[in-house]
Amino acid sequence: QPTTPEVTTPDTSDDVPPAKPEVKTMTLTTIQVTTGETQTEIFAGAELMAYLSKQNVTVAEDGFPISISIDPTLDEDGFLIEASFEENRGMTFKGSNERGVLYAVYRFLEKYAGLRAFTPYLEVYPEEGDIIIEEGTMIEYQPVFEMRVNDWYKWVPNQFRYPWCVKNGVNMVDGW
Repeated sequence: QPTTPEVTTPDTSDDVPPAKPEVKTMTLTTIQVTTGETQTEIFAGAELMAYLSKQNVTVAEDGFPISISIDPTLDEDGFLIEASFEENRGMTFKGSNERGVLYAVYRFLEKYAGLRAFTPYLEVYPEEGDIIIEEGTMIEYQPVFEMRVNDWYKWVPNQFRYPWCVKNGVNMVDGW
């Protein structure tokens, strides 16, 4: 005669959700930015310093070191932002190409400094507040679509068109 297997349910009364891993954080107050030699890398460094200075982060020789460079080993238009608080103290912004470097800086500013570039004529960012960074890989990004476009740009003068597009990850502004 067949027997019915005994079914037991595990005792979950002592189950505790797993603890989130501890993340080391640091508040940026002073920075020292170094860049590669291309115009875009230098511009990306200037943009980072300009926006952070609006939030009372100062540039100083002994500031937290930040390096901005092109790393062609990353995928097209991708970028990587990492921070270390130990011996190799500092933060690196790496982009696969010139757009990737700019995307890294603007995405950092958006996520960690509160920058919002809503339109070519309207940007907002907090005038106060701490910029807290995390140790390890902060942002690693590879665009899902090769072409990222919208059609509003046709009505915006060129001097505003391109800066807004790169701040928002748009890479097609002159048609196909």
